[in-house]
Amino acid sequence: MTSFFKQQQFFWLLLLALPFVFVNCGDDDDDIPRVVSANDFTATIVEKQAVGTVIGNVSATVPDGETATYELVNSNPSGAMALSATGSLTIADATAFDFDVRQSVTGTFRATAGTISDEGSITVTLDDDGIIAPEDQRKTDGYVIVTATPGNTSYLAQYFEEVPSGMIDNSTGTDYTTFFPRNMLNGSIYFTDPNGTNNFVQLNVDGNGEFVVDGSIPYVGENSFALVIQNETTGVFHDRNDPTRLTIFNPTTMMVEATIDMSAGELPVDSVPQRYGQFFFRGDELYASVRPAQGTTYSSSFYHVADVSTGQYLRTVTIADEGLFFDNLYGRGNITDDGTLYLGLTNNTNNIPPTPGRIRRILPGQTDFDPDYEFRPAEVLNPANVFLSAHTQMILIGGQRAIARVASSIPQQVVDIVVNAGGVQNLDQAQVNEVLQLLFTQPTSNWCILDLEAQTVEVIPGIPTLSYFAGLQPTTDGEFIYMPVLTEQVNEVYRYSLSDGSVEKAFEVAGGGSIYGIYHLGEE
Repeated sequence: MTSFFKQQQFFWLLLLALPFVFVNCGDDDDDIPRVVSANDFTATIVEKQAVGTVIGNVSATVPDGETATYELVNSNPSGAMALSATGSLTIADATAFDFDVRQSVTGTFRATAGTISDEGSITVTLDDDGIIAPEDQRKTDGYVIVTATPGNTSYLAQYFEEVPSGMIDNSTGTDYTTFFPRNMLNGSIYFTDPNGTNNFVQLNVDGNGEFVVDGSIPYVGENSFALVIQNETTGVFHDRNDPTRLTIFNPTTMMVEATIDMSAGELPVDSVPQRYGQFFFRGDELYASVRPAQGTTYSSSFYHVADVSTGQYLRTVTIADEGLFFDNLYGRGNITDDGTLYLGLTNNTNNIPPTPGRIRRILPGQTDFDPDYEFRPAEVLNPANVFLSAHTQMILIGGQRAIARVASSIPQQVVDIVVNAGGVQNLDQAQVNEVLQLLFTQPTSNWCILDLEAQTVEVIPGIPTLSYFAGLQPTTDGEFIYMPVLTEQVNEVYRYSLSDGSVEKAFEVAGGGSIYGIYHLGEE
């Protein structure tokens, strides 16, 4: 089981600038032609609904920063539908939607941005008994289990109504190039296209348990990934092609609605952000963590704050954390019931010795970090662990408590290499590679309970120790936390009861590669 750590290995190889560098994504697409591309619209609705009933929203891809307006060119039968300038398609003649007369209503619409336009088709299929066919249904609950195939050439995703037990074979799952979800909402998964195209997509599970892409928004900058959902009408993403602009979109319709100019955000002198890393919401305020430019390390952590309700940049929040990165890879909520905002920050291995990871907080009613709060879970768990003093995948579980995977130990081989070199700062490239290989493959971390107020760490008993770079994505259904565990010998998922703290193995993966993650469609 040598391939399980591909994604995290890549991530840490990028971070460990000894002498690794960040991927350089520049602004080299300024001369892209202005193109409007209308997306063909299809929907299935129950017959004989009232005038004014919304059928759906038509959409089009337009040049960055522009908004399309829509008009109905024709419909068959004539006068059956109406289309607003914003793309809302409604029933205009209820008698036209009678299954006994016809089984579909069709038409054509035009999308216009500036002087450019394009036309798309409309096909509305009628259902005569109110029962929607399975392929037209959408699951809002259940679980998606993802494994990485040998060699990490692809990822296999499979839907389950309930968490399975015993052994599962994931080899029959849908084969994707990547599968790195950013957010969930009402059963929909939002992320960069798992088929490898430059699109943010909305992925759903239909009534047959098959995956269906129901909407997409293209981006230009290669390796763009930052996206977060606030609610049914508001989401934000970042196209790396434009480092200082954020895009607001509607997660339900997957239509771009506005952009936010973030160029006023503060940065270190002579430094330009290569990209925004992670996002999180606090009410209508969006916090965007800034990643440093290629080959640089900030002396502080920077967060640009914008108001998505007004589309305005507000302020920059900084804290002297030697350029630590916000670890919220799945866009989970990180605000407790009393309104305290907790930020888990990964360690920074660009610095020698590495800067320990820590948790910071912003108290209710405050707009800046609490200067008196700094929680270092890995140091608390093992003060001697200086090379990989880190934690990841923090999930709040009520009160001031959380679950996270915490680096708990360093292999003796790593200790010997560092000692013989006279310290981390004296490691040559061959020794760095050897250390990385050991850290990637050896069991060095544990799933733990964090008391965020008392700043204590307790290893969850009954779950095997695993590599810090394995078992990426846990999930919760409100009753249990499901935690992947992957070592050279173990390929399993464990569950922790939120009611009584008990632990048991949920299932084992026997086919389809190494466990990568488990996702509850109902988690938001």
